[in-house]
Amino acid sequence: MVVRYLDPDVGTKILTAADINALALTLNGNDVINGTPIDGSTIGATTPAAGTFTSLTSIGIETKSVATGLTASTTQTLAGGLALTKYINYVSTVANAGDAVTLPALAPGQACVVFNAAATNSMKVFPNAASVAIDGGTAGASVNLAATKRAMFICLATNVVVSAQLGAVSG
Repeated sequence: MVVRYLDPDVGTKILTAADINALALTLNGNDVINGTPIDGSTIGATTPAAGTFTSLTSIGIETKSVATGLTASTTQTLAGGLALTKYINYVSTVANAGDAVTLPALAPGQACVVFNAAATNSMKVFPNAASVAIDGGTAGASVNLAATKRAMFICLATNVVVSAQLGAVSG
């Protein structure tokens, strides 16, 4: 990550990690960091002691990875399911009831959202490994995601994933 600091006296500077630790930071909507050194010294003149931020504010919406136009696999198994690779996965084609997708590997605290945009066919959603159970079911087993539905899959602990069906399409 490169952070640029606009110093009104000398112009733009590229900050080091030490510089960042020495600043009272404010992050505005343009991702520009404005601040002044906590000790009043010139940035870069000395190596400051480790400090703490006096303020840090982020304005904006976090961006998540998205895959669209996905087709569920006709193999219909854990190993054969379409491997999902993004946070948001929009499956637009489910040719047969039971076609499958496989969740990415999720660490505790991570999640994945799956949309089944098919008009009529439900699809199977498998965990990423035979050791992972979804919603307290059998390890390695799939759960069904009905046509036009969407769900979030959240990893609570190693090999433990829970699902939460999300609301209906707005209309």
